[in-house]
Amino acid sequence: MARVVRKQVRLLPCDSERLFPGQLLNGEVISAYLRLLERRNAMDHNLPHVLALDSYFFTVLKRSGHERARGHHRDQYLWDYEKILVPVHEELADVGHWWLLVVEPRKETISAYDSLKGRNHKPAMDLLREYLKKEEMRAKTEARSWCLYGERSCPSQDNLVDCGVFLCAIAGAICGGREAKELRVDGREFRRQMAKELREDSVTENKSSQPELFPGEEPDWSFEDLAKELDQLTDPTKWSLILPAEDETPEVIGVLQEGWTR
Repeated sequence: MARVVRKQVRLLPCDSERLFPGQLLNGEVISAYLRLLERRNAMDHNLPHVLALDSYFFTVLKRSGHERARGHHRDQYLWDYEKILVPVHEELADVGHWWLLVVEPRKETISAYDSLKGRNHKPAMDLLREYLKKEEMRAKTEARSWCLYGERSCPSQDNLVDCGVFLCAIAGAICGGREAKELRVDGREFRRQMAKELREDSVTENKSSQPELFPGEEPDWSFEDLAKELDQLTDPTKWSLILPAEDETPEVIGVLQEGWTR
């Protein structure tokens, strides 16, 4: 089956600055990185066929319901994909928190990957399962017996700002056919790696070969170098825009316009 390669998501300077250490990643950066993983997999048939839903999908589903949410993938047939990535944003302790849901239609599973341990993911998973059941009915496909896995093994964050970084690292492992539990993530180094990959529109395949940073060890790159990389993330010929959705609630500040991304 032919795989559609969608354009990358465009980042604005105010978005790319979120890749600096100490900053919480926003939805645009997460959408851009997950789309990069989707694009890489679409061009390599040795890797799973992946659909990366944008960072606003789940928020719209929770606040506005099924019909509004399905606009975020209206041109993608969900059941063609082996894995569907669903980033989830929640308010937690006065700051935002990101974690990941992964749907595997062929295995009939929905799995939660959260770098902040001990949280209850069942309400979100139940909501997504009900959404998928409605999509099955709409597509007139077989009803699946969805199995929920509330907390898959994955690395843990050690601060309150690297949740989005860990989400992207976990998604990268899953899209590459690896186990998330095998990951060792250094938030500072992975931020720099993300900037490089987004700039080059290419995923570094062998991240495990990179030297690890240990407490007290200085990295061999500077934040000035990172700033130069971030300045190169806004080539308008390569990116699709994130635009405000006219019919969305004020709380949802944007939505990927899928019609722009082919």
